[in-house]
Amino acid sequence: MEEINAWGAYEAGTTQNARSLGRSTTPYPHASDGSTPPVTTDGIGRHSAGIPSKKSAQHSLFFGTEDVATLKKKNEDTKDVEAVSQKQREDGSQSKEWKDLRKLARDTFHVYFNVADYKTQTSTVSTVEKKEKMNVYSKINGTMPYLTAYLTNLQLPAPFVNIILFTEASLRGMAQVYFQNNPLSGLFILAGMFVQSTRVAVHGIIAIIAGNLGGVLMGFDKSFLSCGLFGYNSFLVGLAMATFYSPEKHEGYSWPIAVGAVIFAYFSSVLFVMLGKILSPYKTPPFTLPFNISTLMFLLAVGGMNNVDMAPVRTPELPSFETEAVSSLTAETFFAGSVRGVGQVFLANNIISGGLVLVGIMVCSRISAFAAFLGSAVGAGVAALVGCNRDAIENGMYGFNPSLTMTA
Repeated sequence: MEEINAWGAYEAGTTQNARSLGRSTTPYPHASDGSTPPVTTDGIGRHSAGIPSKKSAQHSLFFGTEDVATLKKKNEDTKDVEAVSQKQREDGSQSKEWKDLRKLARDTFHVYFNVADYKTQTSTVSTVEKKEKMNVYSKINGTMPYLTAYLTNLQLPAPFVNIILFTEASLRGMAQVYFQNNPLSGLFILAGMFVQSTRVAVHGIIAIIAGNLGGVLMGFDKSFLSCGLFGYNSFLVGLAMATFYSPEKHEGYSWPIAVGAVIFAYFSSVLFVMLGKILSPYKTPPFTLPFNISTLMFLLAVGGMNNVDMAPVRTPELPSFETEAVSSLTAETFFAGSVRGVGQVFLANNIISGGLVLVGIMVCSRISAFAAFLGSAVGAGVAALVGCNRDAIENGMYGFNPSLTMTA
């Protein structure tokens, strides 16, 4: 009961303090007096690309036209954007209890604010100018924190800017499955899903839109929304429901599955918040548990639905104790299984899809990409040593869990 009361106080505190979670988000353009604007940080040396927003509870994250218009109007003097919140922090207007709860939530979810190589990205405005002289990889590596400010300042009507920001957050959500807070990483992953199956990819897009939109409409934390944390579970829900419905790659669309993807993707966003509150005292984020719960609930429920006929996860057959000799597992097969293991995190057993996922991870972090592949290879190697089925190893069935574990 104490934990529930504490988190109730935290929710009230975050609402009162513009849901900042202790992170100040300021666009990168020059300040009028030449001073150095602050950079978004979560307080533990990790950076996150939060969507700049004015302290106001009257406008939604992506559809509040006044927020975008205000930011554009104050583009030449960014100090005014943070003046009120900075003054509140200086005069101690935030209670100690709220600060402690904020720190607890921040520490719990820090794994999602992916660590990036910010040694070349200092907190000075001159960094933005220096980036023009850097190579292409340095510009897109890490979490690309400058991208949100750039998109916000586009000379477009506010509704179009909000749609672009929503799309960016959705792409970040696709990459957050592998703890990568980078929209280009999400774009490579989405391309891999289309290579695997256009039908499955479309359902994933429908689901992630529903999950993020649900988070916006319910007023969940803006910093989590902008980093895609309400999208990655939803994306997996859509992929799983479409995959388990039919083996068809490009046909076989079904309206009950599309509607179910919207409902359960929305439900996974609620579960993310609920499980986050329950697990935060133990400093453990929910990871993909909301996806697992939502998908299992759907699969168990369809047993009583006459109008929804799901394909079997595995073709029924009598048990057999005859297995193919592991010695027939060649180096080529082992490598293919390791790459497919990375793609199997998104329920894709296509080697090209797995390769695109690896490239997407590498865009954000080369270390994470190496860890993802190494984890999958270790899982496949252990399976080969204990004599598991060769086809299962080749399809990456023993690689996706170790891959996620090592990446985390």
